Amino acid sequence: HSAQLWRYENFSGRVGDSDIAGNVLIDTSGKRPALTAELVSKVLDIADLGPLIGAQPGSLTLARAAAPSPVEAIAKPLPEAARVLPDMSFKTEHWDTVDAEVTLTAKTISRAKELPLENLSVHLSLRDEMLRLDPLDFGFAGGHLSAVISLDGQRDPIQARALVRAKRILLAKLFPTIKLT
Repeated sequence: HSAQLWRYENFSGRVGDSDIAGNVLIDTSGKRPALTAELVSKVLDIADLGPLIGAQPGSLTLARAAAPSPVEAIAKPLPEAARVLPDMSFKTEHWDTVDAEVTLTAKTISRAKELPLENLSVHLSLRDEMLRLDPLDFGFAGGHLSAVISLDGQRDPIQARALVRAKRILLAKLFPTIKLT
């Protein structure tokens, strides 16, 4: 700690089932605190990210139901129990209390059966209640997804924009319980 700068350097530890390491800097000299972080994880459990969207720690679960056939999956929406991402509102009331620039890389995502992700790389920017993930890159079902996502917390309801690109996604890995010919 020095003046209005707080540094936590070269740390490593655990959050839930995830390991985390890196550097964090908090600058309290501006109109609101500014957080800058470079974080690395060897194994990241998606459930441990719940507090980032306002969920209680450990309350974010990934549901999994019997997989539909590929035709059913395309023809109709997934039933509520088959969701792999949380169906809950983002809590944005505190987004105006901090600015943030956070980079996270994670080698392995521990929910690979429910959500076949790996090699996550994301840069999160939060400024004036606008959250932006740019870039958001990860391996997905044997292929690759890259995205730029923005969430406007000044709007009620929250407004979102996403540009997503997918390359070489393998249906067999996306629907592992279905025999594809």
